[in-house]
Amino acid sequence: MDNCKYITISGNILSDKRLNSTDKLVYGIIESACRIDNGCCTLNNKSFSDILGVSKSYVKRAIAKLERLNLITKNQNYEAHGKKGTWRTIVLTSLGGELQECPHGESLLCTEGSHKSVPQKNINKNNNKYIVEIKEIIDCLNLKARKNFRSSTAATQSLIKARLNEGFTVEDFKKVIDIKCNEWLGSDYAQYLRPQTLFGTKFESYLNSIDTVKPKKDFDILSTYETL
Repeated sequence: MDNCKYITISGNILSDKRLNSTDKLVYGIIESACRIDNGCCTLNNKSFSDILGVSKSYVKRAIAKLERLNLITKNQNYEAHGKKGTWRTIVLTSLGGELQECPHGESLLCTEGSHKSVPQKNINKNNNKYIVEIKEIIDCLNLKARKNFRSSTAATQSLIKARLNEGFTVEDFKKVIDIKCNEWLGSDYAQYLRPQTLFGTKFESYLNSIDTVKPKKDFDILSTYETL
């Protein structure tokens, strides 16, 4: 998909009321991948997730729905790209539509029957969503946990976007960071003060856990001098 400057979505897909916007975008990525990769799409769910800025569960549901509606077909292959293993390929069915080349030399969304011009920045708007929030969250984590994570990392962005899309707030992230830093800093668990642990599937559990602040030791100044 790196060489793809636009995605194509057939007109019948765009007008299909059974599909939501995520379903249509996932289909568009499949259609575009098929156009440039010998008629099949080999992207995994993480790749879809990174492109659209949604969780892998959203992608999984969208692909399952498209398959259930007989718009695509999934196959499991045991050798691809010269490597052995289990690989998923997705192809379009006759109900989905035919691959079309965009007749324009710009980044446009091509539809069957008529050509609708959509700027590339609108197609990729999900990728730029929450950029400010993500930077604020990662800056907070780096400060509290004494780390140096980058807010531009795709995996980190995907995790944070997934939680924000579920309705959690920036303050919720900061609370989780505070709770786990108080609990784990100075212990063997400090290594888990990282985005993939804190912002993953246990995020809500961490958010609702009790903040166990380590008690500070009180020093008796007089007794300290007596030992000197």
